[in-house]
Amino acid sequence: MAAEAVKTFYASVRAGTAETEVAAAMEAAVKKMTGTDGIGFARAWPMVQSGGNACFGGRYNRSSAKKLMAGELVMVEMGVCVNGYWADITRTASVGRVSARQEKIFYTVREAQRAALSLMRPGAPMSAVDDAARQHISAAGWGHLFNHALGHQTGFRYHDPGPVLSPGSAGILEEGMLLTVEPGIYGPELGAGVRIEDNVLITKNGYELLSDYPAGLTGNDIG
Repeated sequence: MAAEAVKTFYASVRAGTAETEVAAAMEAAVKKMTGTDGIGFARAWPMVQSGGNACFGGRYNRSSAKKLMAGELVMVEMGVCVNGYWADITRTASVGRVSARQEKIFYTVREAQRAALSLMRPGAPMSAVDDAARQHISAAGWGHLFNHALGHQTGFRYHDPGPVLSPGSAGILEEGMLLTVEPGIYGPELGAGVRIEDNVLITKNGYELLSDYPAGLTGNDIG
């Protein structure tokens, strides 16, 4: 269900479209599937921010009437609830070509997420997983612009209670945990914000990426 919304996001990101229009299209893509395949309830809450509106996207998310402009990055933070179970997903896309710096920010975030994922297995300290992503972003010179924890538990709520992936966490990963992994870089000095967020299940010997669908600037850049 979340994958359908993500596909709609990439298809809707084009110059002249309002943030609210992109969000509405995503919500409709999920809502209209109610009644199919045993789905009794389906709802999405997408919050779309483009260009400078995403500068504070690490702490504040809301769609506005702003129109998307060529050369901008567009970020969507989205909660999805289906039959009482939740997913929490973020994607960042481009409106056409973006600057080399914007591309570097995006790929820094994506590689930071991969660095964190490489450590996720039962017994791993949550603080070490956070540190892997944080160090990668810091090495690129943007550590001061990653201003939140790397991830939290989810599944029965948008944000489930329990230990989180953060610098001061004393938590240890255990089989069966379901967590978000969501590094980001945001700031007025960049005129943009970037986050990639996926949902990860801790398995007996490692992890399973449950949200294994596009996480590229255009939706085709998955490698």
